[in-house]
Amino acid sequence: MPHRSTRILSGLLACALAAGSAAGCAAPPACPLPAPVPSAPGLDSHNARNALDWDGLYVGASPEDTLTLFPDGRYVMSGARAVLPPAGAFDWDPSGSRILLPAGDRPAAVFFVGEGFVRQICPQTDPGAEPVYRKAGVAPGHPPPGTP
Repeated sequence: MPHRSTRILSGLLACALAAGSAAGCAAPPACPLPAPVPSAPGLDSHNARNALDWDGLYVGASPEDTLTLFPDGRYVMSGARAVLPPAGAFDWDPSGSRILLPAGDRPAAVFFVGEGFVRQICPQTDPGAEPVYRKAGVAPGHPPPGTP
């Protein structure tokens, strides 16, 4: 007869596997977006969209994982992490700090835009990981900053 702790661990493992397989079949939850906040007099209204040089080429953990953002609202994505359509148009959320990339019949992928990086914040593609893409250059066909 198996030891009691072995039976408990076996039961926990079976429950975890069942929950994991059920969760794997479910559609990913929609990403909550912040409600627009009205500007008050004297408050700084700068955000990523209007204050950062956000357009350009971003590279993920692997050099093959790239995301290029163009100033006209288009993107191109490639590499193993590219679970979205490889090219398309993106939208800004009301805060101006996040971009929304369409994901076909699934909720849009949400990326936080920071100084020199973009981070996928929703939906999570890997448990416990937020894919980060670091800025590596300007978008093709776009002049470098400071060029007349």
